Amino acid sequence: MPAAWGSCTGRTLLAGDATAACATFDEALTLWEAAAPQYPLRGMAMLGRHEAGLALGQPSAPAQLEAALTLAKVLPPFERGRVQAALGRALEAVDLARAKQLMKDAVAGLSSAKLPLVEAERSRATTWLEAHP
Repeated sequence: MPAAWGSCTGRTLLAGDATAACATFDEALTLWEAAAPQYPLRGMAMLGRHEAGLALGQPSAPAQLEAALTLAKVLPPFERGRVQAALGRALEAVDLARAKQLMKDAVAGLSSAKLPLVEAERSRATTWLEAHP
């Protein structure tokens, strides 16, 4: 899979074409599963697929995000934080204590990078924490 594929798919999702993003993430996940199921960036594709699905009104996928978090353990803290934040939101209704801890960890990891999209995600996680004291 070309290295730029993930960022291209992310841009597709940011541009509002969640249907195309889902299809591309599904294709990427099929290829990752066949070629390198334990490759850490597969976790980021899982995160992207989850986010694209949410944009289409599909239910949250905590099991997929748990797998993504396992794969993301070796990625930079800001990438891991993105997965933690998504999983925290997904677990809110079923395990609030764990969701809070994931969000706290996410904020810490997301604070390690000053990229605009990462800062936006950190702000979103911080707002979530403030709403769940």
